[in-house]
Amino acid sequence: MTQLYQITYLAITAYYDHLQDHCSGSLAIIGGVIYWQDFWSN
Repeated sequence: MTQLYQITYLAITAYYDHLQDHCSGSLAIIGGVIYWQDFWSN
């Protein structure tokens, strides 16, 4: 499970880097969505 979490984290980080190169606005929106999903899961 820890390994899956690490892989997911790396994938999200790489995806963030990809988005940041194109549109920081979309990055902010997706970041906000992930933040709220994490907020409601806790």
